[in-house]
This record gives sequence, structure tokens and C-alpha cells, in this order.
Amino acid sequence: MSDISINEIEIIFKLVIEKLKRDDLVNAEFNTDEYWIITADEWGNFKDIPKPVVGSIKEDVEYLKEAIEEKAIYSYNDFDRLATVLRAISQIQAPIS
Repeated sequence: MSDISINEIEIIFKLVIEKLKRDDLVNAEFNTDEYWIITADEWGNFKDIPKPVVGSIKEDVEYLKEAIEEKAIYSYNDFDRLATVLRAISQIQAPIS
């Protein structure tokens, strides 16, 4: 079992923001929209082949910007949306392929 404290997550988020600023990344622009995602309920099931679903970075960004306007995150789905944005930034800045 692994664990991480909320304080440790806070430190990581601060370090991520510092990294983006240090690299002069002021705005992230995404040239693609749709992506594959394996839902969390299938992450740990290695007996069956997962059924990926299609996500939309555009929709994810729109929902996250709504959270900024409302000054609140009401759904844990926004965590997945933020993870997608961070994954897309990572691929832009340090492409795997």
C-alpha cells in the first residue's frame, strides 16, 4: 500500500508551478483535443483488457476554467481533468515519441 499526505501533495503542486514558471511556460496550448483514458475502475484489473473511453482536453479545460470562475471545485472529476492537462503539458514539453 502506498500513501501520500495532503501536505505532500500541496508541496508537489507548488513544485510543479515553480517548474512551469522556471521554464517560462506562461500558457499551454493544445493542438489535439480527444484522447484515450482508462477509467479508474479498470486500472487495477489486469485479468481483462480495459475498454478505453474518449476524453476531450477542450472540455476538460472548460470545466477547469469554470472552477476558477466559481472559485471552487465541486467534483473529483476535476482532479482527472487537471491530471489530463498536466499529462498533455508533459507530452508537449518532453515528448515520449
